Order: sequence, then C-alpha cells, then structure tokens
Amino acid sequence: MTPQSARPRRSIRSRSLGAALLASVMLVGLLPGAVLAAAATKLVLTSAPSSEVSGQAMNVTLQAQDSSNNVDTNFTGTVNFSSSDGSASVSPGTPYTFTNGDNGTKTFSVTLRSFGTQSYTFASSGLSSAIRTITVSASRVVFTVAPGGGATGAAWPTQPDVEIRDETGARVTTSSASISLAIGSNPSGGVLSGCSNLTASAGLVNVAGCKIDKAGNGYTLVASSSGLISATSGAFNITSGTATKLGFAVQPARGTPGGAFAVQPVVEIQDSAGSRVAGDSSTNVTLSITSNPGGGTLTCSGGLTRQASNGLASFTGCSINNVGVGYVLTATASGVSSAASSAFDVADRLIFATQPSSSAGAGISFGTQPVVQVRAGGGNTATHDQATVVTLSIKSGTGAAGAVLTCDSGLSRTVVNGVATFTGCKINKISPTSPSNPYRIVASASGVAGAESSNIAITAGGATKLGFIAQPNAGVAAQAFPIQPVVAIQDAGGNTVTSGPNSNATITLSLAPGAPAGAILTCTNGRSMAASSGVATFAGCSINAAGTYSLVATATGGLTAITGTPFVVTAPGASITLTNSASVITWGSAVGLTIQFGANGANKTFVLEGARDGVSWSPIATLKTNSSNQATYAYRPATNLFYRARFVGTPDLAAATSNTTRTVVRQIALLRPTNYGVIKSIARNTRITFTTTVRPSRPELAPAKVTFRLYHRVGRSWVFVTRREVYINSLGK
Repeated sequence: MTPQSARPRRSIRSRSLGAALLASVMLVGLLPGAVLAAAATKLVLTSAPSSEVSGQAMNVTLQAQDSSNNVDTNFTGTVNFSSSDGSASVSPGTPYTFTNGDNGTKTFSVTLRSFGTQSYTFASSGLSSAIRTITVSASRVVFTVAPGGGATGAAWPTQPDVEIRDETGARVTTSSASISLAIGSNPSGGVLSGCSNLTASAGLVNVAGCKIDKAGNGYTLVASSSGLISATSGAFNITSGTATKLGFAVQPARGTPGGAFAVQPVVEIQDSAGSRVAGDSSTNVTLSITSNPGGGTLTCSGGLTRQASNGLASFTGCSINNVGVGYVLTATASGVSSAASSAFDVADRLIFATQPSSSAGAGISFGTQPVVQVRAGGGNTATHDQATVVTLSIKSGTGAAGAVLTCDSGLSRTVVNGVATFTGCKINKISPTSPSNPYRIVASASGVAGAESSNIAITAGGATKLGFIAQPNAGVAAQAFPIQPVVAIQDAGGNTVTSGPNSNATITLSLAPGAPAGAILTCTNGRSMAASSGVATFAGCSINAAGTYSLVATATGGLTAITGTPFVVTAPGASITLTNSASVITWGSAVGLTIQFGANGANKTFVLEGARDGVSWSPIATLKTNSSNQATYAYRPATNLFYRARFVGTPDLAAATSNTTRTVVRQIALLRPTNYGVIKSIARNTRITFTTTVRPSRPELAPAKVTFRLYHRVGRSWVFVTRREVYINSLGK
C-alpha cells in the first residue's frame, strides 16, 4: 500500500507540470513584441468620410479599443446607432452584438438623408462613444414648376422653377449650384434657346426666357447639375404661329430627262420662326422653274399646284425634260413669302473620269482606282447631285468565269457633287490569255446611261499564301482518305503561282490544334514535299484514330499558312469471330474458345461473356488479343452456355460484338460411398450407403433418374444381384 505522505508529492509534481505546459503554450502563442489588449474602454471610428451626398450609403469602420488604442479582439459587447438626422439608417441594424468572428472590428453602412451638418454616434454601455460630424450635401434636382409651353420662337408664359433638394425632399437652402437645361423628348427636332437665371439662390432656380423654335406635342425638359441626380419635366406643347412664308421641307434632287426626280419636293407652310403651321390645310402652293440652265419644262404627275395638308404640300412625279446643271424651283402661294429650292441637276449619263489600271495582279488593288462622274450632257458634271448611286460590276463575257470584283466599302457609292470615287478595287482571277479576254468594268445607275471601262489585264501576282485545291471531307481511321490533300502556292487572289520565287516551296501538312490525343497523320510520300509548278499533291494520307480534324498546310518562304475545313474520321467497324473447340463436352472438361479480330485488331482488350439463355450475359474473363489479332481461352463450364466476345471500341476501331457459339455440357454421375476412402472388404451383415452426384445440375430438365446395379463376384465373374432406380434431389444427389 502506498504511504499517504507520498500522494501529495505526486499531486504537487502534476500541478507543476501542468503550469509549465500552460506557460509553454502561452509563450508559443505570442509573437516577439506582441501586446495583449486589455478590455475595451472606448469605441473608435477608424475609417469614416467627412462629407457625403444625401441618400448615398457610406462604409464606416468601428473598433473596440483599450486605453492604449489596442483593438480588443475579444470584445462581444452590444452597440447602438443614433444620429441628428432623423432619417438616417444603418446596416446591419442596431442594437448589434459583436461576435468572436468580428475580432473587435466591424464595418457598418451608414446613410444620412438630411442636408447640412449632421452627426451620428455609436455607443455601448461602459465604453466611450464614437461620434462623427459630417457635411451632407444635396442629391438631386427637382422641377417644382413645369414649363408651360407656348408658340414657336417665343418665350413661354410659364417658365420652369427648379429646386436643389436632399433625399428627404427638403430644399437645400445653402445651395448655389448651377443647372443646365436641355430638351428631353423632342418630337419635332426643336432647338432650345434663351434660357437665363440658371444659378440657384438658396437652393431655388427661377428660370426665364426659354423658347423652342419648332412646333410639336410632347416636349420635355431635363434639368441637371454636376454631381446631382437630374430631373425630367412633364410634357408640354409648342404651337405654331401664323403662316408667313414657305420653305422646302424636302429638296428636289437629281433628275433625268423626262424622268422623275430621285427625290420629290415637299413644301412647308411656316410661321415667322420657320416652324410648320400644322393646322394649315387650305393654302395652295405652286411650283415653277426659276433657274433653267437647260431650257427645260417642269411637269408633275399631280399638277404643279398642290393644296397643303397639315402644313405640307407634297408633289409627285415631278420631272424636267432637258439636261442641265443648276436648276432651281420656286414655290409660291397667296399671302405668304415664296421659297426657292436648292440647285439640282438633270443628268443623262455616267462616264469614267478616271479609268482603272490597264493591268494588275490578281487579288491586288488596282494601281489607279476608278472614278465615275454623273454628266448632264456631254461635258457638264452634275455637281449638285448628291443622290445618284453608282454601282460597279464586271462586264458579262469578259475575263475569267467566276471572277469576283471587290472594292473597299462595297461596289456601290453615292456620288458627292456628282462624283463617285472608288477605292481598293481588285479582281481575284487572272484574265485568259489564249485566246485573250481582258476584263472590262461597267458603271451603272438608275435612270442614266451606264459607262464601260477600258481593258484590264489581270495577271498572277507574287506568291503570298497557300490554298487547298483538294482536301479530305471524311475518312476511316488508319485508312487512306477518299480525297487526298492537294495544296497550291497562290497569289493574293487565290490563283496558283506556277513560276517564280516560292513556286517550288516545300509544303508540310500537320493536324490543327485540338486534335484528339494520340492522333497521328501519315502520308505514303511523307508529310513534307516540294511543290511542282506551284502544286503539292499528297498521297496515301490517313489518321490513325477517329475524331474531328482539320489539316494545316505550312511552307517555307514566308507564305501564309492555310487551315482546311473540318472533317470527321470514323473508326472502322470491328470484325470479331468466335469459335469453340467442341459443341458438346462432358461435365468437368474444358472448352477451348478462340477469338479472332480483323483489321486493326492487335492488342485489343475485350470481354468474354456467357449466358445460359443467350439473352442475360455475364462476364467470364477480360482478355487481350495478341499481335496476330487473336486470343484463346480454355474454360471449364459448369452448365450449358452461349458464348460471345464484346469489344467496347477504341479510337481506331469501333465497338462490336462477335457471333454467338454454344457448348452443351453433358451430365455425368459420380459414385462414391458415404464413408471416405475405397472399401475393399466389409463384414457380413454390415450396412453401407452409396451416393451418386449428377453434374451439372440441370434444373431446366426433368429430374435425372439414376440406376444402381449390384453385382456379386463369383470366381472370376460378376453376377447380377439386384437393381434400384432413384431420382436425384434438388442438389443433384
């Protein structure tokens, strides 16, 4: 038994060890120079703005600190928020209780809405509060009096009033902000002018003098000021004044002799400000020629006089029968001032003012680009024509079949002062030389005679790039593509360059990025070959695995590479033949199964399966073919089975299943005594039981009948004594 005096000593040693371990842990937890904070004595805002826009949230950071300004990371007290702004809010809301995860620091989102000098406070019982004073400025502009509208060109009787406000809706009486006014909704394309008094006084702006020059319903104004949310007024209307003059709302534009102008004239009944008098549907407007350089006659299909409708007199089918440059129409009406149209021309033809180059490389811009003029008669350019659209094309029957003419920004140009200047025009195919058939370009436009250029010979340009003349569109893994790749060295227009520098460059084929892993392109004459007269013809090319591919052709000499169109390579169907060594065997014997794959069948893994009914298959073994595409397997079945080989597929060989074979297992009867071993002699009147086991068990058959025959050995002969017939049980015994 342990003496009582020894126990306190062990206890004392244990407590001393515990204290030493605790001290060790505490020492390990402190970094050199670290200071443990005492309990918090105050709340401090370490990050908070000194000014803010009314209604905008600001993030502030609050800390619980001890008297030495160290953060009390263990602080879990509750804080409350208050503010001189009765509309202020804070998120998260208070009271808020600090958690251990806050580590004594928390960021709040504070929103103040009343302008002026405001303060907010975070407080916690027993701690000094954190108080911040902040200047809150205005947030928005507000229309307090909407514009009332009025007549065109006149200051409105009711001018808008605007206030500078905070988020509570109070006017910021300290604001002297300047505002700007602009039209918001502008139904008639009016122009705002005359606005004055746009600087706030005690937060109020009394605008004066605003007017709009076009009549229309549904105008709005937008008032804005730097840093403030803008405001949109209610809708107001501008009405037209009394009709005083005419104006061309739509100017007439280029005509052809006796042909309708490209743009028909529309005359407007206007007030003194130039705004349409929309209510006028009675004034009769008449057109006439007042500048007549060609001595022509003006006619309009609806007559030269039209009655206005809603302030507009629209003319149709107007034409002048003679060519001329600088026609002017005048519109007149009773009681209002007349109006003269802009000058326009009546033209009849196009000419090539500048012919395209007589020769150029295929696909290369002509050295001299075509310039087409609209002419009024033989020598006068229709300098007032801004409407004619000139279109270029290759004259039918010239040059090479299938050639394409292209120009920068298209083949059609609208004339400027009667001139259409084309840029970047080129033809992509060389012109035939035997027999010679140079190109010609035709310029055409509606209503005028077209023009035809002089001859243009297009020759092959210098070698710049590669192009596929032929490329695969499908394939079977490890088999030559039906269409073999042919790559040409081409000029910029896609013509084969048969001679000159780089025409015999070495061209290399490869697979484009993104091809399946392990895919390999091979060609019987190699993947690199020198072009002959600008062409490289590859042969026997194939890819070893199924997938989607594109071919890339590259070449020496700095020629631009080409990536072909994608095509799909499929895996060939697997050919699998299964044979068995015997269709009937005796139970306990093995059947030999031979699996022979066809092409691409070497080293392929597959599953040998068996089924009693030929429907419900189960795996027997996973096998792999040898280099001769073959696998063999010796199997000792316990019952009749159907057999097949199932292949799930690889990139170079599609999935397949072999034919089915069947091997029947004949039953045998095994005889043995119940006691173990061979019995050579037994005593008279001794009893012994013999058991016959029938294999395989065949539950689908009627129970097997076993016949026992007993023989007696007499001398050298066996003499039959008796027989017994027994049916096997469910265990086959």
